[in-house]
Amino acid sequence: MDSILCIYPLNDWQNSTIHLPKFQYDTIQANSLSELDTQLKQHYIFAILLCGFFQLPEDAGKISRICSYFPKIPCIIYGKVDDQSYYFQLAKIGIKDFVSYGDQDSLLEKLNELKDRSSFRIDLSDFNIEKNRYTQFWSRKFINFIIEDKKFLKYNSVGAIASHLGTTTANLDMAFKKDCWLSPKQLLICLRNYYAAYLLDKTKLTCQEIAVRCGYANQFDFFKSFKNKTGLTAIHFRRNSSFQNYPSLILSKMKKKT
Repeated sequence: MDSILCIYPLNDWQNSTIHLPKFQYDTIQANSLSELDTQLKQHYIFAILLCGFFQLPEDAGKISRICSYFPKIPCIIYGKVDDQSYYFQLAKIGIKDFVSYGDQDSLLEKLNELKDRSSFRIDLSDFNIEKNRYTQFWSRKFINFIIEDKKFLKYNSVGAIASHLGTTTANLDMAFKKDCWLSPKQLLICLRNYYAAYLLDKTKLTCQEIAVRCGYANQFDFFKSFKNKTGLTAIHFRRNSSFQNYPSLILSKMKKKT
């Protein structure tokens, strides 16, 4: 799922000489909360860009509603203001990211920072797996293969991966026992649920949709696997946690078993 920027005009910004810079990532536009909600179910939105010629207090309620309705998505305001006290008033309602119209460099820098921060990346060191310490050929081969292009979402069977790599599950198991505290199967499931945690945190996809995207036959298999690995239900995780917490949940659950 590619991350995109959502442009949300607060007023008739196109007729107010508000021109946006060219972005290096995909953008969509939403003109209402319901339209934005629909877009969130179809895309991963890494930021909402509120554009317009702003006046307070008229626009304060609208801005506050958008930011509170989507609390996990950063909102950046870009436009013209009617007076300089606007900055102070924005801060009072919790808006910190305001970029003055014309300062396109600052806008692009902020958006690039948000996109980079929100991207899904796998850092195996978060799971106490040090990639540069792999001594076994087949453990290196397996891990590099499943991480590339998120292949851990496409393969449900370690046997199928072993066959593709030209080895056997026994060879993979033996290599992992020397290199890693997880088995190949455990790592496969761990990474699949890591991506599920990311989607639970960053999108409004339903659990059924997340289950399908993460290679599960149905949402019930997904629920069972996710709770088994994290100790939390998917619903509880979505409401109370973030995908950055997922590795610590996995490690904590494994410690309780030992």
